[in-house]
Amino acid sequence: MIYAKVKSIIDRWDPIGLVGIDPEHDHYRIEINEIIKLLQSNYSTPEELAKHVESIFIEYFDDEIYNRPFAECLDVARILFTIDCD
Repeated sequence: MIYAKVKSIIDRWDPIGLVGIDPEHDHYRIEINEIIKLLQSNYSTPEELAKHVESIFIEYFDDEIYNRPFAECLDVARILFTIDCD
């Protein structure tokens, strides 16, 4: 259930532009699983979560491919932060 929620948010954001290429493929599976781990570790603020989400995308795509503004990542983190992980 949590996977589907996070996937929906990340796919709508589509920070690398992969979903438009093939909407049926699970492009961000690895990153989504990493984000779920973050959400389950109870980050205290959306800002803190955003920093870690950003680092995940930089780790897997490097900073030349992932070049979204931090404010955009923070907007996504605020949405992710509302997900109930229980």
